[in-house]
Amino acid sequence: MEREVQAQPIGLRSLPRRQVIVTFVGVLLAMFLGSLDQTVVGTAMPRIISDLGGFSHYTWVTTAYIITSAVMIPITGKLTDMYGRKFFYIGGLGIFVSASLLCGLSNTMTQIIVLRGVQGYW
Repeated sequence: MEREVQAQPIGLRSLPRRQVIVTFVGVLLAMFLGSLDQTVVGTAMPRIISDLGGFSHYTWVTTAYIITSAVMIPITGKLTDMYGRKFFYIGGLGIFVSASLLCGLSNTMTQIIVLRGVQGYW
């Protein structure tokens, strides 16, 4: 009598509970970082504009982020399908945090606009 073997999908495996929880917490922290960035920039913009005198460039700070994000999300999505998600996820977080630090150190509105565009990559 032949025994029926159930086929498992290729690449699907069961992860230990601890690894699932650590991964889930990491994803939630990254999402929190992104949402925190949006709310902090909106709140801090009046002070930034008064310090740097860039009222005429006010809208570009947000626009640069949105445009870069809209362009890069589909491209990054395709690349992660081809090469894996981990490298792009960690690299994107690194770029985002570095650009955030450099935004805080900016001396001109142009620097902030460019670095917000870099942040949009994530």
